Amino acid sequence: MTLATAQVVGGLIKRELEKADAVEKCEIVGSVRRGNPEVGDVEILYIPRFEERTPTGSIFPELVNLADIVFEKMLRSGLLSKRISKTGNEMWGDKNKLALYNGDLAVDLFSCTEKTWVCNFLCRTGGKETNKNIAIAARKKGLKWRSTGEGFEGSEGKLFFRPRFEYDIFDIVGLDYLEPEDRP
Repeated sequence: MTLATAQVVGGLIKRELEKADAVEKCEIVGSVRRGNPEVGDVEILYIPRFEERTPTGSIFPELVNLADIVFEKMLRSGLLSKRISKTGNEMWGDKNKLALYNGDLAVDLFSCTEKTWVCNFLCRTGGKETNKNIAIAARKKGLKWRSTGEGFEGSEGKLFFRPRFEYDIFDIVGLDYLEPEDRP
């Protein structure tokens, strides 16, 4: 699909989540954020909001993911449908959801937490070579980049560094910061 189409689709989904106050943060990532003229899918990264609700017939409250409620409404309306992965499985979990918008445009929905936002934001933006270069540079420094986790682990497997901004990730591994549109 064209970048313009992907921006419209991503913007619509993002607005629905924000309008429902269902997310703490929400951004369009992937090749759309990198500004590629043609994209294969729309990727959205979000931090869901949770609310305590008591289900009908129960006296015990439960935490409800408000973003999931929005997605369920979009599924019922037919705006989104569940997509089958390359391995032939339906992927509609807590963290990753594969969908089709209007039955034909691929949409990937990625949930994370505030602690994992920065690494996810960079990783989900990509590109593939940028992520690979960061991981290799981290290994050369004796670190492991948890690309969808909290940051970098040291050799003992404990959190060594949690980035606050994307440029922190480049900085800790000794790479020059690249704007999204410059990331291979």
